[in-house]
Amino acid sequence: MPHASVQPIYLKDYTPSDFLVDTIHLTFQIFETYTQVTNVSMYRKINVEAKDLFLYGEDLLLHSVYLNTETPSYTREANGLWIYDVPQSFTLTTIVSIDPAANKQLMGLYKSDGIFCTQNEPEGFRCITYHLDRPDIMSMYTTKIIAEKNKYPILLSNGNCIDSGDLEDGNHFVQWSDPFKKPCYLFAMVAGDLFCTESSFTTCSGKNVTLKIYTDHGNENRVEHALESLKKAMKWDEEHFGREYDLDIFMIVAVDAFNAGAMENKGLNIFNAAAILCDPLTATDADYKYIEAVVAHEYFHNWTGNRITCRDWFQLTLKEGLTVFRDAEFSADMDDRDVKRLEDVSYFKEHQFAEDSGPMAHPIKPSSFIEIENFYTMTIYEKGSEVIRMLQTMYGKENFRKAMDLYFETFDGQAVTTEDFIWSFEKALEVDLTQFKNSWYSQAGTPVLKISDQYNAEKKEYILQIIQSCPHPKKTNIVPYHFPFSVGLFTKNGVEIANQTHIITKEKESITFTNIDSQPIPSLLRNFSAPVKLEYNYSFEDNLLLFAFDTDVYCKYEAFQRLMTDTITDIKEKKIQTIPENIIHAVHAVMDNPNYSDAMKAELLVLPGLYSLVSRYEIYEYEAFFQAKKIVLRQLANALDALLLHHYTIRANTSYEKNNKAMGERAFKNWCLSMLSYCDHPYNDLLQTQFDSADNMTDSIRSLALLSKNGGKQAQKALASFAERWKDNALVMNKWFAVQASAERDDIIDILQRLEKHRAFDKTNPNKIRSLFGIFGRNYPFFHAVDGRGYVYIADKILEIDRFNQKASSSLAQSFRQYSKLDDKRKQTMKISLEKIINTPNISPALYEVVSAIVR
Repeated sequence: MPHASVQPIYLKDYTPSDFLVDTIHLTFQIFETYTQVTNVSMYRKINVEAKDLFLYGEDLLLHSVYLNTETPSYTREANGLWIYDVPQSFTLTTIVSIDPAANKQLMGLYKSDGIFCTQNEPEGFRCITYHLDRPDIMSMYTTKIIAEKNKYPILLSNGNCIDSGDLEDGNHFVQWSDPFKKPCYLFAMVAGDLFCTESSFTTCSGKNVTLKIYTDHGNENRVEHALESLKKAMKWDEEHFGREYDLDIFMIVAVDAFNAGAMENKGLNIFNAAAILCDPLTATDADYKYIEAVVAHEYFHNWTGNRITCRDWFQLTLKEGLTVFRDAEFSADMDDRDVKRLEDVSYFKEHQFAEDSGPMAHPIKPSSFIEIENFYTMTIYEKGSEVIRMLQTMYGKENFRKAMDLYFETFDGQAVTTEDFIWSFEKALEVDLTQFKNSWYSQAGTPVLKISDQYNAEKKEYILQIIQSCPHPKKTNIVPYHFPFSVGLFTKNGVEIANQTHIITKEKESITFTNIDSQPIPSLLRNFSAPVKLEYNYSFEDNLLLFAFDTDVYCKYEAFQRLMTDTITDIKEKKIQTIPENIIHAVHAVMDNPNYSDAMKAELLVLPGLYSLVSRYEIYEYEAFFQAKKIVLRQLANALDALLLHHYTIRANTSYEKNNKAMGERAFKNWCLSMLSYCDHPYNDLLQTQFDSADNMTDSIRSLALLSKNGGKQAQKALASFAERWKDNALVMNKWFAVQASAERDDIIDILQRLEKHRAFDKTNPNKIRSLFGIFGRNYPFFHAVDGRGYVYIADKILEIDRFNQKASSSLAQSFRQYSKLDDKRKQTMKISLEKIINTPNISPALYEVVSAIVR
């Protein structure tokens, strides 16, 4: 067990490095059984009193060390190398060997399916060579790669290619030079036999940039969308943030084995193939949108992450939260902004709120961690993005751009902090954001707003009273949150009479509206103006009216969520037996409303997720709410049977098109089909017809999932047919695994055990881990089955995976994070599995950190 050796790292202990590294010259010589790495670095002492230099290094076989031209006094430790009595400035040379083929952690340099590639964020560079390995050490890199030409014709690294040529014995070399300083986590290297798809982009200043996407041979026809997305992102960043690309070439490499979605290495982005490859037959509409967003996200990092980077890993939201905000704004401009906002907020509330209420809750700028890999979280990314969005909401887009321009101008080429980012807004806009910074960046948990109101008919005055709190066991000395609160008012006839945004800074505040002729209905937190929870006593009639008339789509959506949450809860608690007719009429009205796009209808009419249903209670009753939700779905489907079939049928026979309108039509069509699958007559023939005739993956996988939900021989036949068709396509087979891992079946563990033996499954591949084990961990009613088999199964998988990939194992362990919210019986069975994990010898620090937080 790592218990004794695991020690937290604290932000308060940060000190600048005693040394800087001005230049790094790397030479990689690739052999079949090992890779030799020669590192020649120019060091400069900043702290003149420092005598010794410590360099991080893991799993390195050291051959030689030279300080200038002499062998220095040095000692090796398990995690690094001490060099003693170093001068003021010096050249340090180390020669090491590494084994990329054996690297299943997928950090540093690893080999997957014949391709050598790197992943160095956050601390993978120490698995390649000895180095200070901290983000505030920014250096100029030159990289030479030597390999057998026939096996590895493509040799890539950051920057611009400055030399290449053939060598003896069938080898060749390529040398790259990056003209921009960067931290080592942004270093990248790739070697393999890859196909290159090439295009170009002309920047706003007239510079021609070569664009290249490298893939496995045979996948070159599946990169067009990613390439077009890249060009759109480059143009958008010029227009909206004034950011022009700075190198002569921009490269992307797609690999199948990757721990994350993608990595923004300077000029050489390395992507999970799932975030690049697509065509209509193999990728869903959601995949297309995801690829567009991820390509943009990694490109935007060129300025918000690369040109300006993090001083230390506690500042991670500095680059990630800001860049998520930028990619969300980009995607909104590429599609329907209102639909995009609903998609983002519904995902945020289902997942980030859960994280905020769990054992791993942390501020967007944590104060400590054991393994930084555990903090690539919804909080850092998505909540960090919402915090940035609040600044734009409070000060407007023009002022937001003014502050961002100052940020880029002031800190280009530096490793900075969130304080530096906030300073840019304070300086540019002449405002004081001390409270904003102290509340949002340093406090964990989700603020709760308790709203009450009163109306004075004589004064025609309406007052909203707001009390904010942040209930979380880790909270002490709470600073009141500083945030924008957008609110509208409606008459009982559905007429909007107010729309305002107020800035809240106090624990208790009031907002007064004058000249209000009658008691209004408030539309609260419009456009989700702050990442907070609301408590306001809306009546059934209030929610119906807002669902029908609210002009803010988020508040309209929330009104429906409240209606359905209350209905499902009442069914669960047996207060009612049938859905109120008014809800059926309201859904009918939205379905037939010509003023709503199909994409908007599909978003507005989604029922609450299980987490949002259970999270209002101290004990999470997944099974009871799951059953109650199914009753509501069945009743709603039966009541709207004819209308659902009508809207499905008129959209069913349209041929595939890849545009926003067509994607919206497919979304609404498939929502109708999903609802029809809950009818007493479940329309299995219709599901089968769509599955057999689908000319795109969106329709194919939805009908397969619905057939699988209904079970029986028809489902087995469809699953077998799908697997036979796509058995050689790893990304599509991931969807096949995910469909079955999310099945609502009592024999789900038996299914999982059979699937992990399938020839297409590889437990060392992170995509496979996520598609089977990760999806099951979110299959709440069955993962949390009272017999505890789900806990035992996933705990065993976590321990197996932890032996070779701590990032994947610690991520999967998050499935257990609701331990404290379960009933006593489930808690007892889960505790047995958690204790098995934490008492297993030599588990990774990352896994230990997560599990110890859960059982603490």
